Amino acid sequence: MTLHSFYTKMTGQHATAMKPKILFFSGNRAEFGYLLPFFIEMCDDFEIDFLIAGGHLLPPWNTVTEIKASLTQHKLPLTLLKITPLEYTKTHTDSFSYLHQETCKALMQKHYDYAFVMGDRPESFAFASAIFLHNIPLIHYGGGDVTDNAYYLDSNIRHAITKMSHLHFTLSDDAATVVKQLGEEAWRVTKAGISTYDYARLHLLKTPKKLQKEFPLFKPNKKLLIFTYHPVQYKNAQENLNDFLMLLELVTHTKIPTLLTYPNNDTGSEKIIDFLEKNSLPSHIASVKNLGTPTLLALYKYAKAIVVGNSSSGVLETVLFCTPTLNIGDRQGNRKRSANIIDAPLKAQAIKEKLNFLINNYDTFEKEAAKDRYTFGKGEAARLVAQKLKQANITKERLLFKKFVRI
Repeated sequence: MTLHSFYTKMTGQHATAMKPKILFFSGNRAEFGYLLPFFIEMCDDFEIDFLIAGGHLLPPWNTVTEIKASLTQHKLPLTLLKITPLEYTKTHTDSFSYLHQETCKALMQKHYDYAFVMGDRPESFAFASAIFLHNIPLIHYGGGDVTDNAYYLDSNIRHAITKMSHLHFTLSDDAATVVKQLGEEAWRVTKAGISTYDYARLHLLKTPKKLQKEFPLFKPNKKLLIFTYHPVQYKNAQENLNDFLMLLELVTHTKIPTLLTYPNNDTGSEKIIDFLEKNSLPSHIASVKNLGTPTLLALYKYAKAIVVGNSSSGVLETVLFCTPTLNIGDRQGNRKRSANIIDAPLKAQAIKEKLNFLINNYDTFEKEAAKDRYTFGKGEAARLVAQKLKQANITKERLLFKKFVRI
């Protein structure tokens, strides 16, 4: 009996009439952009529920409306389950306990054949642990990335989710190697690439006309800064605000049109968001709570965009578009880099010099970056994963029985 049919409930009808049920999870605004291509590719063969929590339900992000609109637009027959943010604004420990308990409640209400989680967030860790303890085969997307920074939770959580998961789809060959080094059997591991690259193939990117209507600062093929700074875990809220204000001043002095996006919902974002909501910005800078993936990638494609900040999007999603990126500080650690990335310490002079270099050498730098633009795939990730899951000939018993491979 195959992975695709093992869990089919026998009701007297032919077993193949039932679709396997899969539960996706997202607790952060960036994750939905990665997950949408999977929904589109898998909805014909799987019954999909989508469990959301965290930043999706918290102000100022409140992305639930956007998610619902996107699902409706693409006619995706999904059930949107919610975990209320009652305990989410407290410590990581409180959030983990609450999300774990609420996930368990959802699993008691409905049977699922698989679960799907991505990345390295504490919310995802809580979800994955509940899935693991309920003996549901867990699919992990984005494992194996290495940050190598003792200050951050990311790498440890990412690797912990890997050890609780049963099938692994990585962003790169290097990440696939790391997953195997963690003792995972080779047949469980597949390099998929970055799923947001699938947007172009699926015709999900916004057009230049729509971008111009939504963002007056955008001009096709003209320079545009995209600035995002997330708080770092080893600094307090005031220190994070001070760093943000220093960067904002440097960006402002370039006089280049800039889209400034809100930080994510990590601890320390409160003062940054409070500043953005209480203060006006120069006319060439516009703040946006959440650009959304169809917009962000279209800006990479149609503008001469330069990404500034410490978001993983700058390190990962920019690569296919050869978008020059100035990655600041140590939040992304030793994560795999492509030729479009320049790193700078969190020091004003170094940032100023490197930002000016990218601005003044944009065309040359972009051309050089094109040499390894396919580091994270060519835009086939979601289709590859959907095909693998549909065609896999693996029983539940074999999936759940993990062997540690010694190297």
